[in-house]
Amino acid sequence: IAGTSATNSSDRFEAAFSSSLGTRRLSWPSVAGRLYTVEATPSLLPPAWQRLPGCTDIPGTGSPLDVELPPIQPTCFFRILVRIP
Repeated sequence: IAGTSATNSSDRFEAAFSSSLGTRRLSWPSVAGRLYTVEATPSLLPPAWQRLPGCTDIPGTGSPLDVELPPIQPTCFFRILVRIP
């Protein structure tokens, strides 16, 4: 679903976090025909995943996708959900 190969152990879905001049961004490779949702939680014990505003069902284009993250807590974990519509 995410565009990776189950038979290639080095093929994986990776996201990148960047920060510049107070703006934080999350980017990842996308596959056309897929929908992506970004969620965040302040802790993994236990996680309380919440969808980020404006980051639900982002259409894949086949090119990298990039979203600006809202102001976050000092510790925050992110995950990207991908689905076929």
